[in-house]
Amino acid sequence: MVAWSLNLRVESIYIREIGAGNSATKTEPPDHLPLMDQLATLAAGLEAGRAFNVPLPEHAGDRDRLMAITLVLEHHEGLASDEIQSHLAAGHTRALELLLEHRDRVIRVAEHLRDVRQVDAAEFLGLVSA
Repeated sequence: MVAWSLNLRVESIYIREIGAGNSATKTEPPDHLPLMDQLATLAAGLEAGRAFNVPLPEHAGDRDRLMAITLVLEHHEGLASDEIQSHLAAGHTRALELLLEHRDRVIRVAEHLRDVRQVDAAEFLGLVSA
């Protein structure tokens, strides 16, 4: 939902097992977005889990966190650890804001995914515009 709300084309979403952290959303690359929005796309999964009380595995989000740190350092070389953390926290806040803004859509898509495990672009657009 975060990617869609930032006007990125959502190509597909899939989940393997509820709560297992084995899910992915395939979108167009967010490279053209401001850094904060790019960070929000990386934080979306963790923030959705927290916002909607879905238990996530211990290492959920590790890959996205590493990608986010790399992204911050590419934009701001030589930042101190606390400054990096500040950027990451702001990205998480942005993701949460967008998820809560579109709460009904998030729930609709999540409930559908629970039943079918995967949606393509057309199905996703149908769900968010319902």
